[in-house]
Amino acid sequence: MTIMIPDTVHTIYLSMLKHVIDYVTSFLAQHSRIDGITQLWSKMPLDPCFASSDKLYSQETQGSSE
Repeated sequence: MTIMIPDTVHTIYLSMLKHVIDYVTSFLAQHSRIDGITQLWSKMPLDPCFASSDKLYSQETQGSSE
């Protein structure tokens, strides 16, 4: 029996998550609804567990720690 290495599972998870986010983002843009997500993103309250960001949703990148 072969056990998957956690890094492989993590990579697959991130790839699938990126695909879903890209799909939803393009769907919302196609239907002129992406501005709503951008507004919600900018109004989200700060969470002490996550670094704050002043970037727009469309400018965020995975793993950005600036």
